[in-house]
Amino acid sequence: MSDPEPAAPSDSAPERGPRWWVVFLGSTALFAAVLLYHNFYLFREPIYEESDSAANSLLVLKAKRLELLHGHYSRFLFYHPGPGLLYVEAAGEYLFYDLLGAVPAPHNGQIFGLLLMHSALVGVAITCVVGATGSARLGAAVALAFLVYFARESHLGSHWFANVFMLVYLPFQVSAASVASGRTNHLGWMALTGGLSVHSHVCFVAFVVPISLYALYRAWAAGGYRLRTLPAPERRSWAVFVAVVGLFVLPIVLHTALHYPGEVGRYLSYTRPPAPAARTVGDVCGFLVRCVTNESEPGWPLLLGVAAGALVAVATFPEPYRRFARQLGLVAALTSAVMVYYVARSVDDYRYTYVGKFFASVLLVGWALIAMRVAALARGPAARGLTIAAALVVGAWAAYTGRFNNGYHGSPESVALAEAIANDPRWEEGAPAVTIHENGWIEATALVLQLERRGKRVWVVERGWDILLTDRFRPDGRRVNARWRIDVVEPSVPRDGVRRVLAEYNGTSFREMETRVPLGAPVPLGKAGRVVGAEPLGGWYSAGHLDYLIPSARESALAIDLDRCPTREVRLTLSGVAIGPNTLAAGGQHVGVVVNGEAVGAVTFGSVKEPEERSLVFPAAVLNRESPARIVFTFPDAAEYRRRFAPRPPVLYSIQLRALTLTPVP
Repeated sequence: MSDPEPAAPSDSAPERGPRWWVVFLGSTALFAAVLLYHNFYLFREPIYEESDSAANSLLVLKAKRLELLHGHYSRFLFYHPGPGLLYVEAAGEYLFYDLLGAVPAPHNGQIFGLLLMHSALVGVAITCVVGATGSARLGAAVALAFLVYFARESHLGSHWFANVFMLVYLPFQVSAASVASGRTNHLGWMALTGGLSVHSHVCFVAFVVPISLYALYRAWAAGGYRLRTLPAPERRSWAVFVAVVGLFVLPIVLHTALHYPGEVGRYLSYTRPPAPAARTVGDVCGFLVRCVTNESEPGWPLLLGVAAGALVAVATFPEPYRRFARQLGLVAALTSAVMVYYVARSVDDYRYTYVGKFFASVLLVGWALIAMRVAALARGPAARGLTIAAALVVGAWAAYTGRFNNGYHGSPESVALAEAIANDPRWEEGAPAVTIHENGWIEATALVLQLERRGKRVWVVERGWDILLTDRFRPDGRRVNARWRIDVVEPSVPRDGVRRVLAEYNGTSFREMETRVPLGAPVPLGKAGRVVGAEPLGGWYSAGHLDYLIPSARESALAIDLDRCPTREVRLTLSGVAIGPNTLAAGGQHVGVVVNGEAVGAVTFGSVKEPEERSLVFPAAVLNRESPARIVFTFPDAAEYRRRFAPRPPVLYSIQLRALTLTPVP
């Protein structure tokens, strides 16, 4: 990132470009000013996030404590490789909200952090253009092309990560092309933007690694390098490259080492290429066009027109700029080739165009090439003056009328509900249990986040939400209140067992549920803990659609809120099915039972096909000792299995626990 060295005589530019830091700061300030003008409401209107933004904010809280070593969640139940974007949000929250108090809510600061990052990333791309061509005129043309494009497409003002990815990957392509054309002083920019891309989404590994290797090969081969004889500026450039790459690799390595195999193991287990019959060449091409044109109505004509214009520009560029233009076109072509493979082999559902929105950066590269070629045609004072005047008019129009407004308003209703729950005196008895039904997660994340910011950590019953909400909401030995349960559902869900409705807004109903189970009544298990009765405390796997619980550890616990048993003894009846190939060889699956800290007996399940009922009797005084009662099941015969090609911890198989009943014995 040092000042550009003079190019070789054969490639000497007719213009001497300004210093890199002048270009970078000037272009960054220009785009930041446009974003500030269109998003000034963020200084006045507090934004309380929900959905993905709230889930990301839970990770931002960890980032502010310097605890975060992975990225945001994926719907495929893993985290993306690195926390780069989340640390940017954390920095924005800390600077604008915590330190300066310039914005009215933490999320406003996060949005400003990302908008400033967008401006800086655009500044990096323009800086690389000016450095590679030696022409401020071509850099200004690219800046105008970017401004006009973002005025229509609105990526620049958005903090939705699908749009952020495009802003991250765009300068990587430009910096990689600059390095490939021989500008080793841009190695630091390539490392920065490439590292941030990989941190943002695991798919970028397939793009960044081969393109970076190509750029490094081109730079190394062209220079005929011998490390000991390199000039000091080039040694510094390579040192910066290694340092920046190391900075981005460090959290990935640490997370993998501390949680082996970590997310890398989950990436390797995600090997499900779609069935060949599931998609055609037309499907792939249609998806690619929607992605690259940002679902623009012209579609194919727009893509073909820009591609043709970019090819003509690359073919006709004059000598001072030709090398960089060709490399930029080649990098865009490499990106397109990898994208075809990625879409054909990895994208599971072509309805979700957002997974490929970053590919629109290739179209913008095409626009940039065309703009550079037009600017290069302007020769002489009159032509340049006319070009500058037209550019100023177009730029002012785009900056004033463009779609740079962020427009996100979040979930303001979540604040009042969180305040009411946070002030409930029942917290003294422990955290409430929260269960979430399907689309209820959108507003549930907002509630969980607002309570967390108030120092009130709820107990999220179903472990299937760990990826979305992080595993900080498990009981993990802290005091929880099995008598206080909040169910977050869509209003259309039947209201069986509802004690009262706390609030309804944005298509979500927050309901306080009954928890008391009459003695003698069967308690069905499963449904992610969304049945009145036993709450799975820990050690279980429960998907929302299952009517049973599966142990995921050798000890699994339930909490059950019961009336006092009036007799001397009580009978526990369990309904379950033994699972695992070792069941018959071991003489069945033995299940130990511990009630309120005291072992009360064991039962054995032998069938691997039909549910069985097993009972044991124990003193009612043990059950009455603590309320809600804590029942721990132990599984000494649980078998461990490792999935092939999946370096993750073994899976435990023992029983499917379907129901339990506690009945007084006369």
